[in-house]
Amino acid sequence: MTAHLDDFGRAEWWTLAKLGVTVPHNEAATCAMCEQGEMQWLGIRAGKLTASKIGKVITSKGEPTKSQARKDYAMQLRSERISGRNDATFVSAAMRHGTETEPKARNLYALEEGVDVFECGFILPHDGAQWGYSPDGICPDRLIEIKCPQPKAFCAAVDSERLPPDYALQIQFGMWVTGIGQADFIWYATDGDCRPVYRMYDADQELHSRFAEHVPAFMAEVDAAEQKTRERIAEIEEKGGRA
Repeated sequence: MTAHLDDFGRAEWWTLAKLGVTVPHNEAATCAMCEQGEMQWLGIRAGKLTASKIGKVITSKGEPTKSQARKDYAMQLRSERISGRNDATFVSAAMRHGTETEPKARNLYALEEGVDVFECGFILPHDGAQWGYSPDGICPDRLIEIKCPQPKAFCAAVDSERLPPDYALQIQFGMWVTGIGQADFIWYATDGDCRPVYRMYDADQELHSRFAEHVPAFMAEVDAAEQKTRERIAEIEEKGGRA
């Protein structure tokens, strides 16, 4: 069964225990009950590091990135905080396909595995955290991450024994945020004989220790940049709006 929780859509915060999670997990974690993709969800995520972007901050080896993408992402988070809104992103046909196909993949997984899969909005490791994770599904003992590529990409994914680095980082980040030690990664395409393919992953504690070190450090960089910008805005306002 897949289901939204009671009160889904309300701006309430729930512990993961509300999802029926019984394995040892981060009891301080809270979950925003809002529809993913909606304005409320975008607002909650604004200015926070998210799982889909963790590859811009940390490499697959757990080291801080040194790319322009890191600088651009830090700028994006700062601008979201200053503006108070989440920057809109381009949605390709492939991305739209994935979003539209995901519910079917989640339902098939729940049916074939005989488990309850719940949907929720955005999970924070603790109240006030500056980073979080939007799961594609959550079960009592595991997270669910779903990718629904086009058939050609699906076949390539099935042939590969390893997840692409960004996907591997994303799912490990989700486990680190929630404290849940297992996750099923689901590949699914709707055409022909492309049945869902499930692969289970365990928490990589060494990588999680790197998250614990480098994620707060990155967010401290964003904090400092935001403060500098706000101080500059204040100076300009004191001058009557003249830079």
